[in-house]
Amino acid sequence: MYRLVALDIDGTVLDSRGEIRPRVLAAVGRAIQAGVAVTLATGRRWRAARDIARRLGIRVPVILYNGALVLDPARESVLLERPLPPDAALDAMRHLERHGLPVYVCRHAPSGPDLFWLGEPACPEATYFREGPRGHARPLEDVASAAGFEVLKVFTLDLEARVRPAATETPRWLGVPLRSLLCPDIPGHSLLEYWRWGTDKGSALEFLAHRLGVRRSEIVAVGDNWNDMEMIDFAGLGVAMANAVPELRQRADLVTASNDEDGVAAVLERYVLGEVA
Repeated sequence: MYRLVALDIDGTVLDSRGEIRPRVLAAVGRAIQAGVAVTLATGRRWRAARDIARRLGIRVPVILYNGALVLDPARESVLLERPLPPDAALDAMRHLERHGLPVYVCRHAPSGPDLFWLGEPACPEATYFREGPRGHARPLEDVASAAGFEVLKVFTLDLEARVRPAATETPRWLGVPLRSLLCPDIPGHSLLEYWRWGTDKGSALEFLAHRLGVRRSEIVAVGDNWNDMEMIDFAGLGVAMANAVPELRQRADLVTASNDEDGVAAVLERYVLGEVA
């Protein structure tokens, strides 16, 4: 019997239009009503995940910033926080700045801004982090302005042709304890993220499972991208979406339908709720 389900958000819970499909919403609700602990495990910050968590009715702690933060959604209190070493955060920012890329810095802030930015992207589409529903951002004067922050993630979003060189050069200077992830975002654009080495969704899920008294064999994890690898490996049942990157599909115990075909609902209905033979 599965007692804990961890769901990625983008490309997993959300369809390609960025919406929660009705069947997925209903299946999550039934699982929670049945006593299953359903949580989110995402690279997003809390302000960008909060509305989704509330709509789904999530009550247990959520995993944010690729595992760098575990947060109690009811009290909005921090249970686990793994910030970047200060020098590593500043090095990542300088690296992106040298490539002429916009720099975004995330920190957890119960009140006030939790996202800061420096520099301009090459196209207006890449400004949605600071201007759209994921707002609450403030500009920085320079890299040194972030010296006092407890940084959880540094990232950039811009045209793929501009971002890829920075990602390619990362191993040449990455002597500091950082992890990096390059992935597509909006069409023609790429997202490049840096966060603390040794921090991932899998280790955060292990922390949460221990806190909830759940065994590894009682966990289901569902995702679609490289930052879901450790979570998929740790769970008793690791599930990849049909739209997942090939490496994740190969590592997973099974592949469900895509995010546009209610893949999350299919997993919950069959393996968690036992509604489908």
